[in-house]
Amino acid sequence: MSQTKFDIASGALTRLGGNTIQDFSEDSHEATVVANIYDSLFEQALTEYNWNFAKKNTQLSKTTSTPVDPNWSYEYALPSDYLRAVQVMNTAGGGLTYASDYSIEQQFVYANQDGLLMKYLYKPDESNLPPWFVYYFQSALAYHICEPITGVGSTKEVLWRELDDYRRKATVQDKLENPAQSAFPISSLILARR
Repeated sequence: MSQTKFDIASGALTRLGGNTIQDFSEDSHEATVVANIYDSLFEQALTEYNWNFAKKNTQLSKTTSTPVDPNWSYEYALPSDYLRAVQVMNTAGGGLTYASDYSIEQQFVYANQDGLLMKYLYKPDESNLPPWFVYYFQSALAYHICEPITGVGSTKEVLWRELDDYRRKATVQDKLENPAQSAFPISSLILARR
């Protein structure tokens, strides 16, 4: 299923009885309302859960700058498409362990480890979204634009229940894509006992 942001927005508008749009720059009430909220709501929906389809892994690039804060030894640049960190791993010493001593500030990660790998959420193109997320996001968009489009606030309660239901369904669908994983890494001591 390949769709654009305008298809997604039109789906939300249709659910409210509004007119569809072809572009956010159209001279219409619907286009103006959706254009004011779409991008920020899309990013918020992507970061409220660790969606599998929106995850990436990367080795963080160390900058040439020395951190101003003396508590940190290294400064790493965040990826340009970064929305939110899911996991940070320390790659120093040839192994892979969870990094626990780091801070994400502005567009940088500060740490005392030399070598960090990050799993993070990014903003995928709308044409690559799974159908269940599209429907969930259309529900979220419809909920947030309901009053300005319909002029009726009572519809929001129904939309809220529907949005909550689609959020649950979308997270369950997303979880089915990965096998169950341990919350804690298996240490070398445990592996040695096997």
